[in-house]
Amino acid sequence: ELGNDDEHVVNDLGVVLQELERYGEAKQAYQAALEKQPNFAPALVNMAKCLTGEGKLQEAHQYLQRAAELSPATPAYLRSLGLSFNSLGRFDEAVRWLEKATKLDPEFAEGQNALAIALANAGRPHESLAVHRLMLTMRPDLLSSYHNLALGHVALKQFDEALAISAQAFKLVPQDVSAMLSYAFILHEKGDRPAALERIESALALDPRHADGLKMKCASLRGLMRQKELVQTLMEYLDVVPSSIEAVSDVV
Repeated sequence: ELGNDDEHVVNDLGVVLQELERYGEAKQAYQAALEKQPNFAPALVNMAKCLTGEGKLQEAHQYLQRAAELSPATPAYLRSLGLSFNSLGRFDEAVRWLEKATKLDPEFAEGQNALAIALANAGRPHESLAVHRLMLTMRPDLLSSYHNLALGHVALKQFDEALAISAQAFKLVPQDVSAMLSYAFILHEKGDRPAALERIESALALDPRHADGLKMKCASLRGLMRQKELVQTLMEYLDVVPSSIEAVSDVV
C-alpha cells in the first residue's frame, strides 16, 4: 500500500524495486507517483527505463518526450530522449536533442558520448570523430574514450590512427583483455589477420573463456582458412555461449 506518501517517496520506492528487478511493482510505484503529480519528470524517466527494459521503445519514448518538455534545462533528460530517438532509428532527431543536452552542459560526458554515436548513425562520421576526440580530452582515464575514438577512425578507414589511439589504452591497463581485443579488431579490419590472431590469443591466455575473444578468434581462423583450429575454437565458444544454432551462425 503506497498510502499518502508524496510523489518523491513513491518514485524512490520504484527505484529500489527496479534495482531488485521487481519491474511490475516498480511500474506501479511510478504510476502512483504520476497520479499524485502527472508532471513529475523523475517518475516519467524512470517509467521509461522500465518500459525500455521490456522492449516497449515507442511507449517509453512518449514518457521521455514529456519529461524533456517539462524539464528542458535538464541535460540528463534531453540525453535520454536523444538516446530514445537513436533507438528508434530517428538519428537526425537524436542528434538535435543530444546537441541541446551538451550545449546546456559541455562537460556532460555521457551526453557527448551519446552525441558521437548518434552523429555516426546519422552518417556524419567526421563530426562524430571530433566529439570522440573531445571525450578523450574530457575523460582520459576511461578506456572507453580510447576505444570509441579508435572506432571512429576505423569507420573512416584510418587504421594507423586507430591503432595509435588503441595502443594508448595499454598505458592505462596493460593487461586488460578488452583493450587487447579492441586492438586486435582494428588489425582485423585493416586486413592483418595474422597479427590480429596473435593479439586475440594473447588476450585469451589471460581469459580463456572470454566469449568475444573466442568469437573473434573464430573469425580470424576462418579468414586464414585454418579449419581444424576453427572447429576446436568453435567448440570452446559453444561451451561458453551454449545457444547452439544462433552461436554457430554468428561465427561461421
